Amino acid sequence: MDVLRDEYKSGQGIHVTFQVNHLKVHNGWAWATCTPLDDGGKVIGEQWPSLLHSEDGKWVIKDLMAIAEALDDPVGPLEPSRKYLNEVQKKYPGVPADIFPKARK
Repeated sequence: MDVLRDEYKSGQGIHVTFQVNHLKVHNGWAWATCTPLDDGGKVIGEQWPSLLHSEDGKWVIKDLMAIAEALDDPVGPLEPSRKYLNEVQKKYPGVPADIFPKARK
C-alpha cells in the first residue's frame, strides 16, 4: 500500500490511509481497489482501482485509465467488464486473471 499512498500524496498533496475493498496478489502482479481515508477514518476520495507489478523488488503502478479511454469505457477499472479485463491482459501480458475483481457483464 506504500506505493499507492505515495502516489496519492504526490497527486493530492495529503497523507491518506486506505480501506482495502479488494486485494489479490499472484505471480508478482496485484490488483487493489482502495478507498482513501483521512487520519480520522473519514472517506476523502473515490474508490481507486490499481494494477501493480513487482519490478526489481518494488511495486510499480500500471496505467489502467489508458485502456478505458481506448475502449471508450467510462467505467473502466471501477467496475471492469470482461472486455476491459481482456484488454488489461493484452496490454500487460502475464497478468493472472485470478487477481481481477468480479467482472460486470
